[in-house]
Amino acid sequence: MAVTVNSIESGGNILPVELVAYDMDGQEGLFVPNTAERTAMKEAAANIGGQFRGQASHSHAVPRSNWSWT
Repeated sequence: MAVTVNSIESGGNILPVELVAYDMDGQEGLFVPNTAERTAMKEAAANIGGQFRGQASHSHAVPRSNWSWT
């Protein structure tokens, strides 16, 4: 989840800032488990992966693999 801060209140004053939050892994944004967006992305990735697996065949072997993409 992207987090940006545009202003901060300090001593009764509103100060303009341009801040971005980073998670503990150094990636921009914060990790929030089980959000609707994350669930949707995981489902979409699984569907895409399923489509690729469905197109795999044994006809042209890829090195160190019995599968190839057609």
